[in-house]
Amino acid sequence: MKIDFEELKKERKKNFEERLWFLKFWVRYIKSHSDEEWSSQQKVLINSQLQN
Repeated sequence: MKIDFEELKKERKKNFEERLWFLKFWVRYIKSHSDEEWSSQQKVLINSQLQN
């Protein structure tokens, strides 16, 4: 099996950019919604994951 290191670097960069985008998205969301609203949504998400 041959590893294409350039392709791997591209994938890592893409992954990093996607994570960074998500963090920025989440920060904007948290700043634009009340603590009660986003924390209750987090609770629903976490509980749904625990049930599965």
